[in-house]
Amino acid sequence: MPNLTRYLRARAQVIFFRRATLMCFHTRRGAAVEVVAPQHAPGQKKPVESVKEFIEQVVKELVEVERHLEEGWKKLAEMAEKQGDRATVTYAEKHLANKANKVVPQAIHIYNTFHEVECAFTYDATAMKEEAEEQEKLAERFMKNSNGSTRQLSHAGGVEAKRVTKLLLSRTI
Repeated sequence: MPNLTRYLRARAQVIFFRRATLMCFHTRRGAAVEVVAPQHAPGQKKPVESVKEFIEQVVKELVEVERHLEEGWKKLAEMAEKQGDRATVTYAEKHLANKANKVVPQAIHIYNTFHEVECAFTYDATAMKEEAEEQEKLAERFMKNSNGSTRQLSHAGGVEAKRVTKLLLSRTI
């Protein structure tokens, strides 16, 4: 399943770049950003009898991850609103309003259409190819924007921001 793999790899890059951008945003504003170990999917998977069932499980987990991330952005906006932090509220709402960030419906669409097809390999060669290309373009845009904001941070002279940015970029690439 080369196209599904490409899609998932590009999606992971976008998620990591967004994490790095959010951390840099708060670091520039003077926050002490704490890096917490990521939560991994549970090791126990339901036994499967076919490749299609396994891929359905993976795509279902993708939907759950995307929902969790969207809820996190909403929670960030709510908490910032309670604290009177308009900059963070605007930042989170901008992220939520951006059409490129509407990935939960996209992930659900992938799951539903994959669930309906007879041959997983044909689906991967056709529909997933377009999805993978779209995610790769989005990841490329993030990489370009992220590199630009990294340069701005390092020129601003923020020693801590520079250190955190280097640390984040070394972990995400």
